[in-house]
Amino acid sequence: ASAENLAITEINYNPHGALQGEPDVGGNAFEFIEVKNISDNPINLSGVQFKQTLVEGDSEGIRFDFAPDVLAPGAHRVVVRDREAFVGRYGDSPAIALGDNGLGGEAGVWTGGRLGDGGESISLFAADGSVIRQVTYDDGAGWPERADGDGSSLVILDVTLDANLGNNWRASDLVGGSPGSDSEPFAPDVVVNEILTNSDAPQVDQVELLNVSNQPVDISGWFLTDNPNSLAKFQFAADVPVLNPGDYVVIDENQLGFGFKGQANDDVVLLAGDENGPQRFVDSFRFLATETGVSLGRWDNGTGRLFPQVSSTFGAANSGPLLNGTIISELQYNPQDPDGDLTADDMEFVELWNPTGTPVDLSGWRLDRAVEFTFPQGTTVGANSGLVIVPFDPANGETAAAFRNTYGIAENVSLIGPFGGVLDNGGENLELQRPVADVNNEFILVDRVRYDDDSPWPADAD
Repeated sequence: ASAENLAITEINYNPHGALQGEPDVGGNAFEFIEVKNISDNPINLSGVQFKQTLVEGDSEGIRFDFAPDVLAPGAHRVVVRDREAFVGRYGDSPAIALGDNGLGGEAGVWTGGRLGDGGESISLFAADGSVIRQVTYDDGAGWPERADGDGSSLVILDVTLDANLGNNWRASDLVGGSPGSDSEPFAPDVVVNEILTNSDAPQVDQVELLNVSNQPVDISGWFLTDNPNSLAKFQFAADVPVLNPGDYVVIDENQLGFGFKGQANDDVVLLAGDENGPQRFVDSFRFLATETGVSLGRWDNGTGRLFPQVSSTFGAANSGPLLNGTIISELQYNPQDPDGDLTADDMEFVELWNPTGTPVDLSGWRLDRAVEFTFPQGTTVGANSGLVIVPFDPANGETAAAFRNTYGIAENVSLIGPFGGVLDNGGENLELQRPVADVNNEFILVDRVRYDDDSPWPADAD
């Protein structure tokens, strides 16, 4: 086996807790790592090892020695943390690897402890000591959120691309993942299209579902929850009407038996299932706090991401984004290399624009996701004016002057920074958020840009 024919294809590093009928153990007992023969020829796993490596002085990864085992083209093997727990959840079908921890331990089980919930490096070596794969996963920085304890595993998208990039992994659609087999993503059929989370009587919290497919969908027995640790919180009745293409269904907190947090981060998760419990993630969102009475809705209707809406339109198409003041008006994510001692990363920027006739106080506001920056107290953006956030300290006069000269930015345009991180050249999500009044560490979405380097985004910006 070598880097040309063997890959790490699925990682369950922070599994969900035990469901009804599963072994009564902690969620981390269900951890697994899957490898796959990605070639057209059989390979022998003899001598292949997962080995722990030192990362900044700390030992990371697992230890497992594969025994002689011929792996057919396209076949998988799974290494597990707790064999009894794994079989109790996934049954006997997934092929657990032959071999042990190198110390005569239980077959198929690694040593090295639990996988890091916050990220870790996993290293796979060939019999000759060469590196087959080294994957450093993370629970942030663009990695799939739902794999971090919310019921999904990490599933690689393309084994020929860099496995250390979060955008080359997806969250599994199947609850708990699909160890030992390929799992293609399901085509969207029903989505959470609008949700009201911060209602004030006589309003009540509501969730709207929309069938975006071209086929009728039977949602009887499906599940809806606001808690990834309690996936079966509400189950749709057996007699719920079938959703025809383009049909909406609205359910409120009185029917659900729970409401949403409103003034804090929260989740909404829709799952397909049956009498055996939740089986497949259909749609899920983690969202910020909202203004009282302002719903979140997909824009474009049925396909886009959730955004505060101009007005609530439950049971009908969404009204469109509520743009109320300051917006993200420009960003430079892949600049040319500048002259002198500056780097291309120094030339990145995010511009905010206030299109209103009144100055806006940005104290405590923040940029989040792609890059991070919290606006200091007293920061304002003037009426019909802009503000540029940069990755360096604007007090560095030489760097600031070079930056202004590169882009022709006048001295009366404020530069502020530095922001943390870099804007991904392949595209990512950037959000402008403002704090919830009188609530610590909770934020409301003001504006969002999900940019990309593919069409229809302008090629000249890349």
